Amino acid sequence: MLVKEIKKLRKEGFMYKDIAEYLKGRGFKSSRGKELSVKLVERMLKKKKISDEKKKIQFMSIQNFEIIQK
Repeated sequence: MLVKEIKKLRKEGFMYKDIAEYLKGRGFKSSRGKELSVKLVERMLKKKKISDEKKKIQFMSIQNFEIIQK
């Protein structure tokens, strides 16, 4: 998955500009077929983080759910 690659490169200390250039060099394009921009790479990672946080909250809510019968 492309976002995993971006996360890995960020952890290694690469800047968004470097990641965009690296991915463009490997032939990656946006979902609309355009070149990857620095902003798009940053947004992809941000959206993934938000999605992961929402999933974590939903899981915690389900985990703490309790059924009480009367």
